[in-house]
Amino acid sequence: MATFDQSLLDVVSRLGQQANLKIENKLDTIIDLLTQGINKMSVEFDAMAAQVQANSDAVDSALVLINGRRQLQRLLSLLEPIKENNGPLLR
Repeated sequence: MATFDQSLLDVVSRLGQQANLKIENKLDTIIDLLTQGINKMSVEFDAMAAQVQANSDAVDSALVLINGRRQLQRLLSLLEPIKENNGPLLR
């Protein structure tokens, strides 16, 4: 009877080890897939960050142009009275 019990324990132990190995393999596969997905997302986030930076640079450039135009208009409005008073001097 002891040999039967030992044989049964051995079989159950081997089945448990095989099940653990299958679970470990599946977990490894899941971890690999998650890692690949995270790496792809990281590349996409980097690309989006570059686009956002480029858009930000474009907006900054547009604001500089708009502010420059406003300053030029102010300067022209300041020069207008001088032009009216001394017309021939500024032509």
